[in-house]
Amino acid sequence: MSALYTEDSIRVQTQTGECRIDLCFGDITKLQKNDEVDVLLVSAFPGDYAATPTSLIGALQRNLGLSVRQLARDKAEDLRRLYSCWWSKPLQKDYPFRRVLCFESNFSKYLTSCPSELVGDVFRCLVPILNNKDGRVITPLLATGDQGKSKPVMLKGMVDAAVNWMKAGLPLRVLKIVLFTRTVTDPNIRPNFGSEFKHTLELFSALKQKYDSVEVEEEEETTLEYDVYLSFSEKDSGVIDKIQDMLKSEKKDVKIFHEKQDLDRDAVWQENMYKVMIKCAKIVTVLSPSYLESAACTEQYNIALCVNRKTDRHLLAPFYIEKVDFLPTYMGLVQYVDCSPTDVTKLTAACKQVVVALSLEVTMVTQKKTKKKPLEDSSLKYDIFISYCHKNTTLATKILNQLTKLNPNLKIFFDTEELKTGNAWQETLYQAIDGSRCMLACISKDYLMSAVCQEEYNLALAKHVAKDSDLQLIPICLEDISDMPAEYTAVKMVDGIGGNFDRVLTQTCSDVVQWLSNSSANKQHAIFQKNQEDIYQDIDVDEISEAHRTAVYTNKNNTADRLDETITFLADKTQDNDQVDIAFSYCKTNSKYAKFMMNLLKRRAPNLKLNDTVSEDHQQIILLDTAKVIVPLVSLQYIESVSQSEELQIALSRHRKTKGSKVIYPIMLSQLPVKPTYLHLIPYEVCTEDKMWSDVVAKTDKLPTHLVEMAKENKALDWFHNTSIISKETALALFSATDALLQIVYNKEEESSSKKIVLNNVVTLKNEILRLQNETFVARAEKFLLDCKLEPSPSRGTVSKLSKPDKIEEKDECTYADDTGSGVEKQLTTEQETRAGVESQQTNMDGDKSGVEKQPTTEQDTDSQDKMHTKNSPKKNKKRSSACDIL
Repeated sequence: MSALYTEDSIRVQTQTGECRIDLCFGDITKLQKNDEVDVLLVSAFPGDYAATPTSLIGALQRNLGLSVRQLARDKAEDLRRLYSCWWSKPLQKDYPFRRVLCFESNFSKYLTSCPSELVGDVFRCLVPILNNKDGRVITPLLATGDQGKSKPVMLKGMVDAAVNWMKAGLPLRVLKIVLFTRTVTDPNIRPNFGSEFKHTLELFSALKQKYDSVEVEEEEETTLEYDVYLSFSEKDSGVIDKIQDMLKSEKKDVKIFHEKQDLDRDAVWQENMYKVMIKCAKIVTVLSPSYLESAACTEQYNIALCVNRKTDRHLLAPFYIEKVDFLPTYMGLVQYVDCSPTDVTKLTAACKQVVVALSLEVTMVTQKKTKKKPLEDSSLKYDIFISYCHKNTTLATKILNQLTKLNPNLKIFFDTEELKTGNAWQETLYQAIDGSRCMLACISKDYLMSAVCQEEYNLALAKHVAKDSDLQLIPICLEDISDMPAEYTAVKMVDGIGGNFDRVLTQTCSDVVQWLSNSSANKQHAIFQKNQEDIYQDIDVDEISEAHRTAVYTNKNNTADRLDETITFLADKTQDNDQVDIAFSYCKTNSKYAKFMMNLLKRRAPNLKLNDTVSEDHQQIILLDTAKVIVPLVSLQYIESVSQSEELQIALSRHRKTKGSKVIYPIMLSQLPVKPTYLHLIPYEVCTEDKMWSDVVAKTDKLPTHLVEMAKENKALDWFHNTSIISKETALALFSATDALLQIVYNKEEESSSKKIVLNNVVTLKNEILRLQNETFVARAEKFLLDCKLEPSPSRGTVSKLSKPDKIEEKDECTYADDTGSGVEKQLTTEQETRAGVESQQTNMDGDKSGVEKQPTTEQDTDSQDKMHTKNSPKKNKKRSSACDIL
């Protein structure tokens, strides 16, 4: 079989590792699967994807059945207006490349541009495609086929561009440039191609002498010469003058680089821009329609991203000043400050943030390889975290000012001052709360309406009620709220309503400052005391989360037969669009679980659209933006990965913002470290390590048909083979997950109109467990009575007579969830035990300790409660009738 022959290679040593440029001979369409790459580059005339006999597009169609024309009809991203390029969605078939990037310059640019400028557009597009992840790219000599450009000229342009972008931080690890020939039959034997490529080979050899290196070049230490680099369109010069004035008013000696830097049309790499940006502490990009129309501006944005990666700093600070109709996805992924429509107040606040960030910047640019992201940012340590809704900014600012007045040295988290533009704000909030000793939560109606505020409160609450609590939560009520949610009543709340606020402000801030100076002192104050009889204390988040999952599963699955149900209506279900139904986010270590679930989902729903390469695909973020459901497979290895952590944050954010059914279905594969705490509050639908799966396996006589068939065919399950690839308990857990996913995808799950909170509230979980246990008990007791063939009363609809069963087994059973929240089922083998169990459970249901009022669900339930509380019931001495009366 034909393959590629590598003629020569150029090794490029960069600060982030070695990169390589290979010059190859052969046919790209014969690339072997074990040599697969991330991106295939092709070139075409504008809008012309004809499969001609002499083009790579034609060869792809003939040899692989891959139609570029078809891919063009459903692009993942179209940047032809900016960079003359577009790229495809992930290829679904077993191709040796995962995505196609097509370069097609418009006619005027094609006729007037030099080859180096054309090549530069391709590498600019690789910035968002590779998305800060190591990648491999294969390409022919662009524009040298039907388009007729010179091979040596294009080769020089491509190599020059690749080397410069690699050294600037583009994670392009391997670039294979392929010269087409049919004479390659063995990758180890040099083909005989005569003198056809003589000049091309000589040129590559000369380029190798210029660029090839064994050791990383020692770069001179770069001193930061400017505070801010302003990247803007000249059409927005009026706004730029205001921004400069605002920056100078915040920092009189601020050094701003605001000179116009045009594109060097003869250069494939804009060295002039890079050399200035690398010496700047912050790069402010002023986004507007005119900015995106400027090739120089968009080039500056891309180079800023490369500098970001190379220096491992968040130096990019986008200001969004005017609505744009077309904002490239990769630009939207960077947090910007929304100052539209040219709002002076917002611009002032944005400039203030930039100046605050400047004081925290290092004075020297670090030229080191990116290190593994720490699970906990030690720099995010605070004395006090002020949690508030922005509609209550005035009152929250008063609290900030009072605390600062009492102790100027306090480290206080106040979002407008601490959240840095360009950073991942969501994760920063979570980690800041994790590193705080005290949270002051400003509770108002607007606060209760904000999903982000509620998540801040939920995280602080979990830490506050933990056995080894390291955070003091102090809620301050700012206004009268008649229907205060139960989860906000578990912690003593300071009354700051109306005229009380100023008095409470002074006293509370004083107490907090004293407590921080000596946490053992001032403990007698009411706001620091915990009720020893309070059921909402010493709560273990992991334990209560597992108890909740167990209660949910027990409530939905009352018998083992449920495991073998198949959602039969899915087989003929088809989709009307190309939206991916389920996108998996996982690290390579956990790929076996992802593949197992994909296989199972395909068996149950053959028409389901999955992204089976998401863990390796460099454009998976696009899929996370569009997929119907996102399934993060969370484990220790997952959260240690920078890219997977970013994917999780995107999934959580999208779930919060999207209306309707669930967007995220997280699954926990292993126990997680104690911190970050927020990871434990994510509403995992399934955890493969929950004890209940062992209990289910022990009580289940038969396994779901799909699992048995997969085990036989794929040898995936270890109860058939001693490989321990996937345990029986894990398989059943993931089977349960696929069941729920299918219900979500095909809209069988009831959509929620309430706000989507992505972090659980421990009080809500505890109350929910009690409710679910009550429902489970009632459902099972009713089933028991039906099994006993009870006859309903014609007058009231309640049970009045017990007919004799055909046969009473010695082990007549009724199962129910015990009141400890463990979800362990108990068996009652006698009628007396049944009666005792019902009465005992009902006592828990009616007791006031849980704080949850039992609501009768039907008229029959109401009647049953009346009978249960009647001491002298005439049927009390009849065991079966007593059970009937209770229900």
